[in-house]
Amino acid sequence: MRLTPGASATLLLDRPVRDRVRLSLDFARPTRAAQRPELGDFSARKTNNELRFANPGERILLRVEEPGGTSVYEVLPAGGYSRDSISRNAVRFIDDGDDHRFAWPPVLSPRSIPVGRSTLKVTVIETGSAIAGENVILQAEPPLGFKRVAEGYDWLVWFWLWPVYAVVLGIAGLVLLRKTFRRSRTRTLILTIATHG
Repeated sequence: MRLTPGASATLLLDRPVRDRVRLSLDFARPTRAAQRPELGDFSARKTNNELRFANPGERILLRVEEPGGTSVYEVLPAGGYSRDSISRNAVRFIDDGDDHRFAWPPVLSPRSIPVGRSTLKVTVIETGSAIAGENVILQAEPPLGFKRVAEGYDWLVWFWLWPVYAVVLGIAGLVLLRKTFRRSRTRTLILTIATHG
């Protein structure tokens, strides 16, 4: 998605359980050492139900049209770094007149993504001049990850343990195969004795 006011992107989502909107933007990281101060820094001072960032980064406001209605989201400072990208999460926008202050914990969106396939249309409302026109990757965060499990998805956590299940099933399979092979050899021996008597 291009960061210019009016630019939009559509996301297709499939969900087995009703879910909330969780969005993030991935910005290019030219080198592993590049920090990109225009994207902000997630170090903050926590006060009464809010975080105050010394450097919140360039402001980005997004309008999200979802099956349950339309909401406005603002983007937090850079919080995730990989080898070639820097990630900024989006939270619901609260107009308090201060770009450095964010409600914490963030105000959750309603569980408006229905079961099955749905679409989200995300439109850029406003962006800071230092990042205007930049192409970013817009992502709808999955409900299940290593650090976070969304409400209603607890039962899927057990699927992370599939290697354990595979080992147990493999051992059981080898035991059964060995018993089958032994029984087959015994039966063959009995048939040979009976035939040649």
